[in-house]
Amino acid sequence: MTQDRIQRVDRDSICPTTRRLYTHASLVAFFGNLVLLIAKGIAARVSGSSAVYADAANSASDLVYSLFMAIGLWLSLRPPDASHPHGHRRIESLVSLVIGMAMALAGVEAARTGFRTWQQGGHPAVTIWPIVTLLGAALVKGGMYLAVRHIGQKTSSPALMASARDNLSDTVSSAAALVGLLGSRAVRELDPLAAFLVTAWILRGAWQVLSEGMHQLIGGGASPELHRAVVQAALAVPGVLATDRVIIEHSGPQLYVDIHFRMHSQSSLGEVHRTSHAVRDAVQELSGVDHVFVHVEPWEPRDQRDVVQPKGRVVVLDDDPTGIQTVHGCLLLTQWDRPTVELAFEDDCPFFYVLTNTRAYTSEEAREITRSIMETVLEVNEKHHDTLIFISRSDSTLRSHFPVEVDEITRLLAQREGTGPDATFLVPAFFEGGRVTLDDTHHIREGNRLIPTSETEFARDSIFGYSTSHLPGYIEEKTGGRVLASTVRSVTLEMLRDPDPAHLTDWLRGLSDNTWVVVNAERYEDLHRFTEAVRLLVKAGRRYVFQSAASLVKSLTETPDRSLLGAEIATGARPGFFVIGSHVRLTTTQLQELLACSGVDGIEVDVRQILNEREATMGAVLRQVRTLSSQGTTPVLYTSRQEMRFSSVQERIEAGQRISDFLSSVVRDLPYSPSYLVAKGGITSHDVLAHGLGLVTARVLGQILPGVPVVKSPPDHRFGEMPYIIFPGNVGGPDALTQVYEKLNPKTLDD
Repeated sequence: MTQDRIQRVDRDSICPTTRRLYTHASLVAFFGNLVLLIAKGIAARVSGSSAVYADAANSASDLVYSLFMAIGLWLSLRPPDASHPHGHRRIESLVSLVIGMAMALAGVEAARTGFRTWQQGGHPAVTIWPIVTLLGAALVKGGMYLAVRHIGQKTSSPALMASARDNLSDTVSSAAALVGLLGSRAVRELDPLAAFLVTAWILRGAWQVLSEGMHQLIGGGASPELHRAVVQAALAVPGVLATDRVIIEHSGPQLYVDIHFRMHSQSSLGEVHRTSHAVRDAVQELSGVDHVFVHVEPWEPRDQRDVVQPKGRVVVLDDDPTGIQTVHGCLLLTQWDRPTVELAFEDDCPFFYVLTNTRAYTSEEAREITRSIMETVLEVNEKHHDTLIFISRSDSTLRSHFPVEVDEITRLLAQREGTGPDATFLVPAFFEGGRVTLDDTHHIREGNRLIPTSETEFARDSIFGYSTSHLPGYIEEKTGGRVLASTVRSVTLEMLRDPDPAHLTDWLRGLSDNTWVVVNAERYEDLHRFTEAVRLLVKAGRRYVFQSAASLVKSLTETPDRSLLGAEIATGARPGFFVIGSHVRLTTTQLQELLACSGVDGIEVDVRQILNEREATMGAVLRQVRTLSSQGTTPVLYTSRQEMRFSSVQERIEAGQRISDFLSSVVRDLPYSPSYLVAKGGITSHDVLAHGLGLVTARVLGQILPGVPVVKSPPDHRFGEMPYIIFPGNVGGPDALTQVYEKLNPKTLDD
């Protein structure tokens, strides 16, 4: 191609419709302001009102700027040339600055007139002419505002939008002047006061016009919402694997988008050409975007390996400490003050848990706890700039404050970043505990049977009960109809087992506007396919929030399998100590099995005595513990098995907190150092960890049984490096507690 055939200017031209609309707007502005200036001038002279004089001065400035606007709009419509290859649209931003300065001058003049009237005193003459003039001016300016704004929105013209804003300012000014004129006969100061109010309104509008015009002229950036929409539009194009860089800036009223995206290095030149044009067209269809420049980068196979690794940090807000039952190596936080959260961000492990214990509180308290944690985490991350993935981990049998925590996470992310997540995923699968999701229905596996969770005792929980385990219906029920079951999407097993993983990735890429999605899963291979796609899309700029059980965390963080822990974790030959707080049927069965073992003795505490005679009951329990431990017997402290009835949910929660506090206080005051400690039940295990042991952070060692995690206290703890087994209430077979005892019982170790 010869040099003289290379295109040097933008061929885009202004359409005839835009030219016609600009002409109409200019005529409306000029003649409307001319008529109003004459009418207001006469009214001001007849009445002598400072408020009317201020309004007339405003109309005089409007007439001047309408001339500048007409000239500026005409110049901005000139076609591109060699000296201005993208056209002359920046003139419009300059025109808006002129309008803003004219508004500011009118405001100053209005203030000067009002101040002079305030000093001189006197009453303005209230006659029919100024009243009719001001009323008519308010109506005319209101009509001009609607007409010019309509044209400004259709043409995306900053000059016309500035003119419309000025017309709105004039409408308010005329109304204020009319009120000041009519009221001044009763209160003399009302007329200059109205002038000052007119001044404030005019100057406010002038500041908005000037700041927006300056933002456009100096190349200001776009809103976070538009930036996100550009990324999403590009990622929705088949063949685009990720976006590397997106720069959006104003060139006058026009928005220029410079986007770098990746395609596979093996793509043909034709594929690259078609994809780049598709990206350009998709982005340019967005409202406000005028020019798009695309750059294609090759995606090498090694980049693919980089992407599937977790990027940034996964933050798990866990409503009880049993959620660590599938992972190891991470930190567990029981507090969320800034120094503690800083420790988690500085840790080598790319994910950490924050124990919220929200199941022990009311829904409003749970919301407040979640808000406090999120604000601290987001504040700390301002220093680290990690890409954060938030998971609200809760019970795999669907008992929780859902959707309180996940809603609060979403709200604070939207508040901080300007827009919410693309999707919220409900992933309750917990394979270690036999919880699977098939055909959007959540089940518990018992032997060869699959039982919907809605048919179990868990669904009849007095606080967290529910009527359906069909998860779209569960979401509708728990959100009170805010999210309809018909709007919930599903990641099916067929999608997860599709031989081509790109199909799932493309489907997930199409989610937006916080779509609610149920994720089916029968085994870890299903979750791995899902989380691989999630990591890829998070790398590319997508944002997701998760409500899940424990298995998702293991898959998303790529935590490798590890052998179950055993006798090696016990410290010394002293007896251990069991605390049993859970009341579910499975726990009662496991407790009975444990109490049948030799070397074990139970201490049953009536919950009514805890509530009514706490101190006396505490003393009696500690004396029994001292006696048993001195004999080499392992004490098993448990609450009476019958479930008490309460008159309200609040009363039940408060009673549960008092009982849990009692159990953790026993641990705090233990008269010996046990070789290990086992706590059974979510709320109980949290309070024992945070209050009984007083641990602020703990490192997760792994699991002693599938789904039964272990942490260790630090060397300087009063119990030394003692293993603490956190036993979920609904996990394990009938002999699960017995298995733990046999692994760690000092007599077994001696043998």
